[in-house]
Amino acid sequence: MQEPILQIENLHISFKEDGVYHEVIHGISADIQSGLCTGIIGESGSGKSVTFTTSIGLLSEKGKIDQGVIKFNSSKGWMRFDSNSKTCPWLGQETAIIFQEPLSSLNPTMRCGKQIEEAMLHSIGDKKLACLDALHQVQIEEPERVYRAYPHEISGGQRQRVMIAMALAREPLLLIADEPTTALDPKVQSEVLNLLKGLCIERNIALVLISHDLDAVQTIADEVYVFNDGKIMEQGSAQGVLKEPKHPYTKALIQSKEAFGKFNLKLPNMSDLMDGNYKQVHRLKPQMGDGVLEVDSLSKIYPSGKGLKPINIELKKGEVLAIAGRSGSGKSTLAKLLLQIETKDGGVMKLDGKDLVDNPERFRWIQMVFQDPYSSLHPSKRVKDALTEVLLVNKLAQTSKQAFEKVVDVLQTVGLNQEALDKFPHQFSGGQRQRISIARALLMEPEVIVMDESVAALDLSIQAKIINLLIDIQVQRNISYVFITHDIHVMEYFADRVMVLANGELIKEGSKLEILPFLKEHFQSE
Repeated sequence: MQEPILQIENLHISFKEDGVYHEVIHGISADIQSGLCTGIIGESGSGKSVTFTTSIGLLSEKGKIDQGVIKFNSSKGWMRFDSNSKTCPWLGQETAIIFQEPLSSLNPTMRCGKQIEEAMLHSIGDKKLACLDALHQVQIEEPERVYRAYPHEISGGQRQRVMIAMALAREPLLLIADEPTTALDPKVQSEVLNLLKGLCIERNIALVLISHDLDAVQTIADEVYVFNDGKIMEQGSAQGVLKEPKHPYTKALIQSKEAFGKFNLKLPNMSDLMDGNYKQVHRLKPQMGDGVLEVDSLSKIYPSGKGLKPINIELKKGEVLAIAGRSGSGKSTLAKLLLQIETKDGGVMKLDGKDLVDNPERFRWIQMVFQDPYSSLHPSKRVKDALTEVLLVNKLAQTSKQAFEKVVDVLQTVGLNQEALDKFPHQFSGGQRQRISIARALLMEPEVIVMDESVAALDLSIQAKIINLLIDIQVQRNISYVFITHDIHVMEYFADRVMVLANGELIKEGSKLEILPFLKEHFQSE
């Protein structure tokens, strides 16, 4: 076997909190080979991203290497990074990373094409042509339009592909892909993963795929490392680890995925699966009632010609309506129209039989939970201030004390205790932040919650906890959900009815049992 391009030896990393360092990575060792894809799996907070962002010199100022060494086999020879190094010698050179959340990573004031061109360190000739070629390689339709667009003017899936194009434009020897396909529909996800794998072999790139999607890892990874609590639980060939796992933690991860296929049972916790104490519990079902939301000929067409053509929706009380479709199909446009974030071109929206536009105060009865809670929570506000503000501004509480009591009650509903109130968003895990976003929506006492890919960025075990939570809330409060997703497994478990969009049009509608075979044939990865 050839020499690895990246060697991590007995790595220990600590982070500073309240003036004290706490170790989070406990003796990680790994060898990453050129021309191979190495899959990194494990729950949120297991140390996956910290280990590999540190390996390319992106360790936070609050973090430090306590022990161990990282070596990189650059074009100039072996380089070393350890606790005695002031900076990583290969920082910004011959390595690239694709981050999970492109809207937070792309510069909002620069056109997408210029950002890709800026990343082309070795390009000779016409950079625009090279940029358009890069956009074409990552399966972007209308590359000329995306080249001229700002990040907010394109869909989430298109933004993620722009990030991938930027990374590949650097012609790296080592490419770290940190959840690179969470914003993509299954078919495009498959195409992008195959593209990354092909380029990995063709250019002899070492590809590190950090993902909670076990199917994605199994599809393209050659080797797999299983992380938990800052340690490696298991490693080996992808097929060996994922088909015949030996460690109880790996087995529990795989069982978590399989649990989504058991529609009548509550999703299990990882701890129960690992302990072998999991008892099957039947999930509760809300009572479905009369219609709560009625949409007639709702439409929005942007200057680009994209958008949403006239659509009709009838949502019942206690129902989960899934909205499916590929990236750019109009799913998020529909969500923004329902929340009046975008102004409709035409159509009528009624809640409990009353027009929403004529009764703007009724819009508080429709709330939204976004895909990325970190972007949707104010980074400089403590949870207490962010949530009490919702009640006071909307006059749902008369005093600060009354607001505080309501916030504490709702936090308990979403499984968080009073200690969370004095913390900032960055001090929580991804799953905890999403619980805070759900709490914020519940404070408005809504009848409908729109969820735009709200569990897409979460690992399987956290997805299970959030979906169990949503079902419990639905049963308690008889809330209806409009659930926008491209994840067929989640849709199959959670939805009652499915609407499928394509190019801004409704092309299929019915019960999930009627629609899911169509989705699996036309939208699932091949």
